[in-house]
Amino acid sequence: FFSLRAILALAASYVSALTISSITGDAVSGGSLTITWNTATTDAAGVFSIELNHPSFNSALALATNVDSSQLSITIPLPTLDPADGFTITFVDIANINDVFSTSNSFSIGAASSTLSVSVKASSVKSSSTLSVGVASSTSQSSNPIS
Repeated sequence: FFSLRAILALAASYVSALTISSITGDAVSGGSLTITWNTATTDAAGVFSIELNHPSFNSALALATNVDSSQLSITIPLPTLDPADGFTITFVDIANINDVFSTSNSFSIGAASSTLSVSVKASSVKSSSTLSVGVASSTSQSSNPIS
C-alpha cells in the first residue's frame, strides 16, 4: 500500500522537475511568446499553468492552464499590456498557484507599434526546481519576429 503522503511526494518530485529552457518571440503588447521547457522524467502525465508576472499586477495573469508537460513547447498570445520592464513567466501547480515550479528572469514588453524581440535562454539552475535564465532583448522598428 502506498500512503497518501508517498503519492503526494512522488507527484511533487515529478512536477518540480519542470524547468524553463527558453522564451522567444515578439515581446510587445498583443504579440506572442514561445516558451520551451525540459522535464527530468519520461512520464508525461503532469499538467501545469503558465503565468505572466509583473510588480504592477495585483496578481499573476494566467496565460495558459492545464498545459501538458509532454508538449515541451507552447506559443502563447500576450494580452494588451502597458510597455514595461520586469515581466517574468512562472510555471505553477494548477491546484495551488502559490506552488511555483519554475521562474524566468525578468524581460521587457514593448508597445504594440514597435517590435521588442526577446530571447531568454537557460543559463544556470538556481535550485532543484527553479531555473535561472538570462535575458537578451533589443528594440527596433521592424516587424521581424525572432524565430
